[in-house]
Amino acid sequence: MRAAAELRARDPAEYQKRSLSSMARHVEAMLELRRRGSHVFDYGNNLRAFAQEGGARDAFAYPGFVPAYIRPLFCEGQGPFPGWRCPGTADNLRHDRALLDAFPRRRTCALG
Repeated sequence: MRAAAELRARDPAEYQKRSLSSMARHVEAMLELRRRGSHVFDYGNNLRAFAQEGGARDAFAYPGFVPAYIRPLFCEGQGPFPGWRCPGTADNLRHDRALLDAFPRRRTCALG
């Protein structure tokens, strides 16, 4: 880690070049895992764009997490809603009850 900090201070352009190259290698490894049948994704940290800048030609051959896994849930009227709330409050309990009443076969909210 010290060597990276020293390089960043001494030669920022080289540090950036090596960083982009490292991201490209990382994405190339993910693409190889994908070719072998694994599900791969990134979580919106711009990894694919930087990897492409670093030389990974097919960096966008795999999806981001939200488009691949979250957006389809929202399209069905469900999703990870409790993640952006404070569980256990009276308003949230009413919200959860309303969801359970509206979608009795779905058990995706905090009360389910």
